Amino acid sequence: MSTSHMCNDHGGFLLDELISQLLSSSSESAIINNPYQSTFVTCNIIAMLCFLISSFTGNFSQVDKLWSIVPAMYAWMCVTDTRTTLMAFLTTLWSV
Repeated sequence: MSTSHMCNDHGGFLLDELISQLLSSSSESAIINNPYQSTFVTCNIIAMLCFLISSFTGNFSQVDKLWSIVPAMYAWMCVTDTRTTLMAFLTTLWSV
């Protein structure tokens, strides 16, 4: 199994396929309806904001402020079944 392989309950798909779907989807509903795509987009937006704020302020520990909050948010965005609900719950417990 390669390191870029992501798995869900409906079978596996490659990260490259997710990126190509994200770049090729012309409607916002395609991104919103897929929890993995919306999480991917959210993660990249937060990463870019942390980078920009760090660059402007000179304080390069911006991501440290979000470290306990953001993983729980990502986990809840990916809830699709009982297993992912348990994962999100445990991630939230960890982040508290």
